[in-house]
Amino acid sequence: LGTDAGSEGESANVALDPYEVAVLNTNTQRAVNVAVAALVRDEAVGFDESAMTSRPHKYRLVRTGPLPTRAHPLERAIYAGVTSAGSALVSDVHDWVRPDSKHILESLRERELLRPHPYIGRRWAIASPIMLVCIIGGAGALTTGATVTGTIVLLIIVLLIVAIVMAGAPPQLTDRGFDALEFNRTNHSPMTHVERDDVADGRA
Repeated sequence: LGTDAGSEGESANVALDPYEVAVLNTNTQRAVNVAVAALVRDEAVGFDESAMTSRPHKYRLVRTGPLPTRAHPLERAIYAGVTSAGSALVSDVHDWVRPDSKHILESLRERELLRPHPYIGRRWAIASPIMLVCIIGGAGALTTGATVTGTIVLLIIVLLIVAIVMAGAPPQLTDRGFDALEFNRTNHSPMTHVERDDVADGRA
């Protein structure tokens, strides 16, 4: 998406909160991880130590204190979910707050910081030949006496490959989005909790 000189200068001054930065920099999953880390830092939630000593380890979040008065809506959604459930795996939290994290994504698209669609057409261009070749191969296998079971297994593998190709890719930034991300990286004090991947990312 092209921009003229005036709009580029304007977009470079867009102020973003830590969760918008996380989405632009990676994806909505990172934004949720950042929110969890912020709540842990603020001692609003913590990890259930009894669950962490079990086999296998389970990293369950529990409420440990009050919610900060100026908490972000994403933090509020996580805190409310953990409070209501009593305790929750980080993976469960991701499921609960998906509408809230999606709202951040849509807001960035409305502000023209992200492209409106994650290039589905390009991914179909990759997936379609794979599907066509394998369908033709499956039909040929059946005509040459291959077992139906073997052909079905082949088609299942093809569908899995296509699903991976068509799965959601990281958000695509516009020129305005790149400018805004760079502005917020260089003009704001470091947000150390943004980088605390030890709180989540695969340990739930």
